[in-house]
Amino acid sequence: MPEPDHQAKLQIIFLIFLNCKSSQTLGLKNGDLLFVTAKESGLSGAINNVTQKQKNASFDHIGILEKDKNGNFVLHASPKGGSQKQNLDQFLKDQAKDGQKVVVYRLKPEFQKTIPEALVKANSMLG
Repeated sequence: MPEPDHQAKLQIIFLIFLNCKSSQTLGLKNGDLLFVTAKESGLSGAINNVTQKQKNASFDHIGILEKDKNGNFVLHASPKGGSQKQNLDQFLKDQAKDGQKVVVYRLKPEFQKTIPEALVKANSMLG
């Protein structure tokens, strides 16, 4: 995971993204990890309440960003649709509708070479 100051910069960039239409200007990259904050109610909230160790970092969902010629997508598994490839804008709207935030993390440079293979694997598991 990025150093705290780098994480803060990515969060600021991502907050700007929420107010912009074009993610092309944000600097989001293939393989960025999109962590979704834990819900405060329901099963996720109950699990979080008994397992959370730090107040500032609690997530219950994660996706991986894939940018291609057709747009920006999030590869993730969801109870609503199983393993899926969802348009980034729709993914963000769904999280906001549920009152959740999305925090972006980026792999350290020495691990970024694994991203293409991870995206191939994630795409093979859709459906």
